[in-house]
Amino acid sequence: MWLVEGIYDMLPLRWSIPEGDAVASTLTARLSGEQAEWLARFCKKRVYVVYDMDSTGKKAAGFAVRALQKLGVNAIRWDFIGGKDPGEVWDKGGVTAVRRQFSSH
Repeated sequence: MWLVEGIYDMLPLRWSIPEGDAVASTLTARLSGEQAEWLARFCKKRVYVVYDMDSTGKKAAGFAVRALQKLGVNAIRWDFIGGKDPGEVWDKGGVTAVRRQFSSH
């Protein structure tokens, strides 16, 4: 599972994540308790938290990772370059840039 902030960040990731993985959006830089519990129930392998690379996004991603880990989820914050969010990476460099940033896990 790949977790992003906004719905426009979901689409670019579909070009690079492994088949069988899913992308979901929290719609904001905040993981709610209900969202964390849902992820803990259904995402047994790993959750990559791909929030914006601004200070708010990095802080929220750290919180989300810790909250998920407390529930037993193997959660990892995914840092990237080339834009503040996956949508901007897409805008700047298309599918090639997205694959370069999000396919090496």
